[in-house]
Amino acid sequence: MDHDSFSDPYAQIGFINQSQRTETIQKTLCPTWDQGNFINMKLYGEPDEIHHDPPNILIELFDKDQYVFKKQSSRIL
Repeated sequence: MDHDSFSDPYAQIGFINQSQRTETIQKTLCPTWDQGNFINMKLYGEPDEIHHDPPNILIELFDKDQYVFKKQSSRIL
């Protein structure tokens, strides 16, 4: 968190062996990312099977501030 009590958050999204990072949203406490088609995913199997047992997607939230470039805020699996 910066001196002004805001965050500069971004997310790191991982799926199997792929990883992508969102854009950093400056000076906010309530970020919203609107980035479609972020990671191209091919899912194999029957739709019902995928619905009942979806693959794991890892989402990590970080705060990029002027003192510490990468400070982890949250991790969701």
